[in-house]
Amino acid sequence: MLLDAGADPTARDRQGRCLIHLAACWGHIDILKHLHHLNRLDDTITDLQGRSVFHHAACSGSKEILEHILNTFPDSSELNRADKDGYTPLLWAAKKGEKAVVRSLLERGANLKVQEKKHKWNPLQVAQYHRHDALSSILSEVVEPTGDFVSPGEVQYRVSCDGCFCEASNFVPTLLILCF
Repeated sequence: MLLDAGADPTARDRQGRCLIHLAACWGHIDILKHLHHLNRLDDTITDLQGRSVFHHAACSGSKEILEHILNTFPDSSELNRADKDGYTPLLWAAKKGEKAVVRSLLERGANLKVQEKKHKWNPLQVAQYHRHDALSSILSEVVEPTGDFVSPGEVQYRVSCDGCFCEASNFVPTLLILCF
């Protein structure tokens, strides 16, 4: 493996992501375990959007990845860190709609009162907008109402950028430029 040969696991891509972010985002538990074995995991490293490994793990949709990160850093303040858009790992998990990931974050103390910057939506409203009805039902039992019901967004086509996690909807494919 390149790490064993001296490759720098803190080298960054154009989005400021390093190996720990990419491994978490893309679901490579074996790489995360190897970094842990080499004592090269750092939960405080953020990318250019202010996202830590917790954000990337929440976006992966993998409970196994998230649990590994949560168990590796059980006392981390990164669990509730907001990125530049005000999204915490819980808000990203609500956007992705993965119930198991949301439950894991809640069990570890994720802040339910958090709101993203643009619309001031809480996790329930984010899930509602992204049409995650089952997750919305679960969150409605634990999230205090802070605003109106959010109508689901009108999404016909959706592409996600793995650089900034933005989603383009109803786009003209030839005009789509991703963040690389």
